[in-house]
Amino acid sequence: MSTVKFPPGIKVFSKIADFRQWRRGLLLERKTLGYVPTMGALHQGHLSLVQAAKERCDHVALTVFVNPAQFAPTEDLATYPRTLQSDLDKLASLGDGVASAVLVPQVDEMYPAGIDLDVSKQKGTFVEVLGLSNQLEGVTRPNFFRGVSTVVSKFLNIVQPEDVFFGQKDIQQCFVIRNMIRDLHFPTNMHICPTVRDENGLALSSRNAYLTASQKKHALVLSQSLKHMESLYKSGNRNAPALIEAGVNLIEKARQQVETLDEGWKIKLDYVSINSADDLSELKGEIPKQDGCEKVKGIFQQHEYMTELEFESVTTLCSLPRYMNLALFRAIDMLNDQNDQVTFEQFERSWPLLIQEHIKKSSIDDIHSLMYFILKKPESDYLTPDDFLPVLEDIVLNHPALQFLDDNVTFQERYIETTQNILSYKQFYVLYCKLWSLDTDHDLTITETDLTNYNMGAMTRLAVERIIKTGHIAAFADTMVIAEDDPAAIETEISPVVNPLDSLTYFDFICMLFVPEARRAAHILFRVSVVRS
Repeated sequence: MSTVKFPPGIKVFSKIADFRQWRRGLLLERKTLGYVPTMGALHQGHLSLVQAAKERCDHVALTVFVNPAQFAPTEDLATYPRTLQSDLDKLASLGDGVASAVLVPQVDEMYPAGIDLDVSKQKGTFVEVLGLSNQLEGVTRPNFFRGVSTVVSKFLNIVQPEDVFFGQKDIQQCFVIRNMIRDLHFPTNMHICPTVRDENGLALSSRNAYLTASQKKHALVLSQSLKHMESLYKSGNRNAPALIEAGVNLIEKARQQVETLDEGWKIKLDYVSINSADDLSELKGEIPKQDGCEKVKGIFQQHEYMTELEFESVTTLCSLPRYMNLALFRAIDMLNDQNDQVTFEQFERSWPLLIQEHIKKSSIDDIHSLMYFILKKPESDYLTPDDFLPVLEDIVLNHPALQFLDDNVTFQERYIETTQNILSYKQFYVLYCKLWSLDTDHDLTITETDLTNYNMGAMTRLAVERIIKTGHIAAFADTMVIAEDDPAAIETEISPVVNPLDSLTYFDFICMLFVPEARRAAHILFRVSVVRS
């Protein structure tokens, strides 16, 4: 590491003791730590995990360690890509404060008793997750998950993160690690993030560096065959052997095409298998139809209940976008105790109620219909603007481009409220600054005195009085609060309501200013300018 240039703002450690000292400082400062384990050769998939970790935690740490315990004697340990300088540069490109630290330990410190690639000659302590490690990938790589479980358990002990992040591409690895965390009682929340693919659809992998352009092109047959099998399943074919045969046939056609190219390489199929989402056991006959409750059950095995922040993995398993997390959580909470916690029993009871007739379809792949049933009020047959508030809030709280709002809750709330009608941040900021300059006591209301100062006192006293009297709007509602006997009420078919207020709310003020885009703002100006008989 002596020739590696460390980017400013990212601490790089080669000794476990030094890293632990830094970690202790975060604990004393009450800062949370997210962790992304890697073997280096970082790509956009790794970087997306880092970004996901930063969205949730105060700091993010990575480990870069090519773990010999997960390589067989005949595998590519010696040639596996080692690109530390490039890895650090990519982390720095994410921006200041995204990645805080990288631990690059030495093999002799990670394995004090030494490590031989021949398992029969190994000494020391190893971790094995029985029941999940010997099927699928474990058939052709029988000791692979033993090595993975061992090194991840070591790193969880060293890093001691609140949250750890893995990619969904390595799904069997996720099963193994999830159960290990549960069984060994690591105080860490595991997050499984979506697979990242290149522009052609190939799942990103460090070993893709080995592939030629032709090999990458033909490697797409793997995902294509799985999608074909999924399509057949959703169309009603539940027979596992038939689905596997359909997938294998596509791969066989690709194998034959490559053979005719005579480029000096071949496609060799290891396995195609359909396995249970509960315990990875192979499904050999008719596949039982699964609904959201069955898929989610495994996640709740680690939790007595979940909060909004922890619910993201449930939302993902329900095939919903990330921004639907708060909406789904609150919809379920609303049907139960409304205590900001959701148990599996509550989810199991509420899920069919939320999606109503939608759940009865042969497959749940109509994402827009599913979102509609979750967003709408239970007694309603349509959506109103306030039904989308959880979605807006989720985006404001979690979108990387809006992180600058994190430290100002009031600013967040106003932004969420305003973007229901104004989608541009620039427009919102200008309007909010106008409000702030007039609202001298910063209580988010505009009094008659405040409004008199608008545009350097350009409005007459009569105009100010009429705006204060008639300019009120019930935010997110169908009924506007307007003055009694107002002729505009007849035009807009809105029942007149006596307005006792002597000031404008934030939303009243925004609609008054934003005349071109806000329909209701036109009603305000009409009522201000109308000459009564």
